Amino acid sequence: MTKTWIGWHFADETETPRFGDGRKIKVGTTHKVTCKPVLCESGLHASKTVLEACAYAPSGLLFRVKLSGKIVHGDDKSCATSRTYTARIDATP
Repeated sequence: MTKTWIGWHFADETETPRFGDGRKIKVGTTHKVTCKPVLCESGLHASKTVLEACAYAPSGLLFRVKLSGKIVHGDDKSCATSRTYTARIDATP
């Protein structure tokens, strides 16, 4: 059984994963990558709290996410090989 981890992820205005991924982020969608998750380098990232996620926010488009697969945890974020988008919030002021 795969363990999951719930967190928050801010997307940019294109609503695609960062660094030229190109896949559209939509609620109910799961994105997967085939890499070794390394914080700040590779994998699909999220933060445990919205406040922590704000430090990495390129826009006000906030997603509630579930990380699964291989997961690496840091102090203020985690990254994984799978990220499912469960809710979308427009947090723009």
